[in-house]
Amino acid sequence: VYCASYFFNFMILYKFHKNYTDADKIAHQVYQPNSPVLQEIASEFGSAVLTEDKSEINRKELGKIVFADSNAMKKLEQIVWPHAKNLIRSEITQLSTNTTSTPSIIVLEAAILLDAQWDDLCDAVWIITAPYDIALQRLIEKRSMKQEDAQKKNGRTRR
Repeated sequence: VYCASYFFNFMILYKFHKNYTDADKIAHQVYQPNSPVLQEIASEFGSAVLTEDKSEINRKELGKIVFADSNAMKKLEQIVWPHAKNLIRSEITQLSTNTTSTPSIIVLEAAILLDAQWDDLCDAVWIITAPYDIALQRLIEKRSMKQEDAQKKNGRTRR
């Protein structure tokens, strides 16, 4: 399993090996309606982070809390990341068993790979960094974020 922490890395590997998985998309499955993780999150952050019918996370409300408080973000990560890792592990296993190529190469794109300690799922890790200003501009353009929100998000991942 090759793990890429940056989209360009992924594109290089994907061009030659079609077994690709996006950790961010898989991790969002943790927030699926009626997921058991929802109750863990609501227990930690209060029922205001759930939708009115209590079946889904109100991501906007949860975001207000965790992007304003680094301790709250750490608590959310402690809840979500282990569940996401299990889902990613399952996806890697499925891709490994469904391939006809030998050896199978799986590309896992994961921006938080090292922070979440998911690198043990990988045989090799490639990391490419971008200057802060470029990373900030990409968040604004590709995710339609306001500059202030992009700065909060990018500031959290800046090393």
